[in-house]
Amino acid sequence: MSFHRLVPAIVLLCVLSATADAQDQRDEQFYYPGKFNWAFLKTYPEGGRLFNAFDYGHAVLYERLLTKPAPEREAALEKEYQFLTTNLLIRPPRYAVAEEVIEPTYAKLAWRAKQMFDWAHVLHRQIYDIYADEGLDPAARDTLIERVTDYYLSRKDYAFTAAPKSMVLMDEQYFSQGFRESHPKFNGLIWAYHWLQVGLYEPLIIGTTPAEKKAGVKATLARFWTMLEDAPRNFPTMMPMTSAIAPRFSAKHPRAAVIFDNLHMMHDIISDILVADTVPRDRKRAVIYAQLAEFRNGSRNVISMEEWHHMAEMMGGINSMGGPATGLLEPPPAGGAMAGMQYGGAKPVPDTSAHAHPSALLERPTIAPPTHEHGAGLGSASDSSEVVALVVRFDAAMAAGDSAGVLALLADDAVILESGGVETRAEFRSHHLAADISFARAVKRLRGPIRVRILGDAAWASSTTTVEGELRGRQTNSVSAELMVMAREGVAWKIRAIHWSSRNRRPPG
Repeated sequence: MSFHRLVPAIVLLCVLSATADAQDQRDEQFYYPGKFNWAFLKTYPEGGRLFNAFDYGHAVLYERLLTKPAPEREAALEKEYQFLTTNLLIRPPRYAVAEEVIEPTYAKLAWRAKQMFDWAHVLHRQIYDIYADEGLDPAARDTLIERVTDYYLSRKDYAFTAAPKSMVLMDEQYFSQGFRESHPKFNGLIWAYHWLQVGLYEPLIIGTTPAEKKAGVKATLARFWTMLEDAPRNFPTMMPMTSAIAPRFSAKHPRAAVIFDNLHMMHDIISDILVADTVPRDRKRAVIYAQLAEFRNGSRNVISMEEWHHMAEMMGGINSMGGPATGLLEPPPAGGAMAGMQYGGAKPVPDTSAHAHPSALLERPTIAPPTHEHGAGLGSASDSSEVVALVVRFDAAMAAGDSAGVLALLADDAVILESGGVETRAEFRSHHLAADISFARAVKRLRGPIRVRILGDAAWASSTTTVEGELRGRQTNSVSAELMVMAREGVAWKIRAIHWSSRNRRPPG
C-alpha cells in the first residue's frame, strides 16, 4: 500500500463529490490571513509534515471502522497500523492530505464531522504558525492567538465550544469505550498523535531563541518516536489532556486548550460509534450528528475550568497520558493500574431536540469534582490522588486473587455491607471475600468516574461499575454502585467501610 497511489483518486473524487450526500453543504472557510501562515511547516518541516500523516491516520481509521465488518476489522486495522508506523510516519506527505480521498464512505456519511475536525485542525496549525514566526514578539503572539481563536469560534456551525465538556460524554454513554477495548494498539497510536499535537506548543513557548526552539521541538518529536518503539507499552493509557501535556500553553490560552480537548474527545466518540453494535448502521449518522451538536453547545454537560485543570490528575496523572512534552521524564507507572480509570465532572443532560436519537445521550448521576481546597481541614489534590489510588489498588488485588493484599488495605475495624448484610473484617475474610474474588476474576468490570470528598483525615469515594461476564454458567450484565469510606492512619489511608449494591443492566432503547 502506498500513499502516493492515492493521489490520482483526487480527480475522480472531484467529479463524484457533487452528488455525494447532497443534504450536507460543503462550505469551507480558509485560514485567518497573515504572513505567519505556513511558518511552522517551513521552519519545522519534520513536525509539520508529520501532521499530514496524522490526518491520513485519522481518515483511514474511520473508513476501515465503517466499511469493514467486525470479523475483518482487526486485520484491516493491523495492516493500516503497520503502514503508518513503518512507512507513512517515517516518510510523511509533503502536503496536506485530501482526507475525503482516504475516507470516501465516511465523508459521505458524516461530512459535517469531517468539516468540524478540519476547522479545528486549522486552528491547531495557525497557532503553530504564530509561534514559528520569529517576527512576532511574545505579546504579539499571545494577542494573535486569541484573535485566531475568535476567528475559529465565529464559525458556530463548525466550532467546538470553548467550554470544557464532561469526560462522561466520552466514557459513560451506551456506546462508549468500545474502540479502545477492541483495538487498544490503534487507539494508543491515536492518543500518541494527540499527545504530540498539543505537546509541541511547549518547546515553542519555552525556547527564547530559534536555536532553543529547534532543539526543543526535536526533543519533543523524539519523545513521540519513543512511544512507537515498544508499542503499545509506551503509548498513553489515557487520553492526553492539554492542561497536563501543555501546561504553559493552557495557562496562556485556555480557550484553545479546551477546544483541543473537546476535539480529541470527539475523535474517540466517533470511533466508538462506528464500532458499536448498539448503534445500527442506519443510525450512525444521526448519532454522530447529535454528538457534534452536543460539542458545539457550551451550556450543556460542561465542567468548571477548575475541574478541567484538575481532571488530568484524577485520570491517572501525566504519566498515563504519555508523559510531559518537555523537562524530565518519569518512569511509567507499573502495571498500568490506572488504565481503567476515568473522571468526569458534570451530569450529562439528554438532548431532546428533534435531531437527537432518544438514546444518544444517557442520563447519568452527577459526578462531582474532588475537593482540592486547602485549609479549613479540607484535603489537598495529592490526598485525592492517594484516595483514588487506594480504590485502584483494592480493585487490582481483587482481580489478581490477592486476598492478603485486599485485607491489608482494610482497617482493623472495617465493615463491609453487601447482599443485605454487614460483616466485620474478620467475617468478610471468612465468608464473602473468596466469592467476591472469584466474581472479580471471572467478569469484565469497567469502573466509571470516581467521586472523591475529603474532610480532614476522613474521605469517601463513590462510583459505579458495569459488570459483564459468566460465573459458574450464569450470565451477568449489571451495574454495581460502590461507596468506600477511608481514614488517614499516620501517613497512609485505610478503608474503614465499603458498601456495594447492584442492579441488572438493560440496553438502551
